[in-house]
Amino acid sequence: MKKIVFLVMGLSLNALFAQNQITYYQHTTTGKRIYSVHEVIENSNGGYDIYCLKDGLLPSAVVHFDGTSTWTRNTQVNGSGYVDSKGMVDLGNGTFQLADATYDGSAFSVWRYKNCDWIEKGLDGKVYTWDRNDGGATRDSIYQLKSNGYWKGFNISALKGHKIEDIFVTQSGVIHFATDTGLAILNQGILSFINSATDTSFHFDDLYAVHVMADGTIVVGTRFLGFAHNAGGSWVFHDYTKGFREVSRIVEGSNGNLWMAKRDLDYNVGIVEVDLNGNISRGIVDSTANDTIFEDAIIRELFVDSGGDVWVGLYQRSKLVRFTPGPSTIGVLETAVSTIEVYPNPSHDYLKINLPAGAQLLGMYSTVGQLVAVKYAGADTLDVRHLASGVYVLQFSDGQMKRVSIQ
Repeated sequence: MKKIVFLVMGLSLNALFAQNQITYYQHTTTGKRIYSVHEVIENSNGGYDIYCLKDGLLPSAVVHFDGTSTWTRNTQVNGSGYVDSKGMVDLGNGTFQLADATYDGSAFSVWRYKNCDWIEKGLDGKVYTWDRNDGGATRDSIYQLKSNGYWKGFNISALKGHKIEDIFVTQSGVIHFATDTGLAILNQGILSFINSATDTSFHFDDLYAVHVMADGTIVVGTRFLGFAHNAGGSWVFHDYTKGFREVSRIVEGSNGNLWMAKRDLDYNVGIVEVDLNGNISRGIVDSTANDTIFEDAIIRELFVDSGGDVWVGLYQRSKLVRFTPGPSTIGVLETAVSTIEVYPNPSHDYLKINLPAGAQLLGMYSTVGQLVAVKYAGADTLDVRHLASGVYVLQFSDGQMKRVSIQ
């Protein structure tokens, strides 16, 4: 039976995954030190401006990377307070705004305003800063930077005492808050709240990230229970059975898919491209036995540049990860003429495999290139009950490949 082929002729599954490229930037010298990256901004010169949070050795800094090989670090000067911002916004003309300072391209001007420590630029072009409410503090406002340099406060007293983990501001200025007790939306001064009491379709506690897609779809990530999106007024839940547990960052790619920073049920850290059906198409994930890429860190920054590279900042790690994704493995189907039968497909428990003489199963791969454990329930039967729902690829010794779906 002939099948559609999405693979380049002669390209093996291993070669397909090998087209993913990972670059590590790990400068530890004082003048170039990278640590706890919280913001990556692509500039008009083809380079990048990178904000690093303070560590035990040096205060906060902005590191400039020309995109090829040159790195320079401008560190905050001690003695005038300290910069503790958890982000940075490009104001143009070489000036950057932090939650508690400004940076003119060479030096910091430190100031403290309402103890705000997080900062974000909305799609409306405005800059917003807020206090995450660490340690049970009771701040009740979010602030917007006005053109005259002053800050305008928005009263959100209903969120007093709540932790605001993330915000997203639409082009029309609607502010979405991901909090530890639900999703809050501030629209023209009116604050509405969605939580597990008002909507029982999803467990809204401990939201960790929020993103509003170009078509208006709201996507939220949680600390423990995967992610969800709003479709036609109801919420669709994608939990750990699809490989999601903690989702700490969400950004939208140019193809309309989402890139997410996540942990799976085994707490393996990774970044994946996913659609709203929960299908993972590309990405890279540490394995249970080897945490060498993301070092089991919290991902604080996830940025997709104009060339499609994904930049990953790791909290309290001396590493910045740059991921250049290869072709989407969702498009991997089967070899042109298949003599191997795998059924039932889709399956939720067992797969039967009819192999030609001399052929052997080499491995089973997830769509992000992870070799998954294969359990046999007989000489020609695989037990797949332990696998998360999703698409997998079986590779055989005679060069054939079969795409299977586990539900």
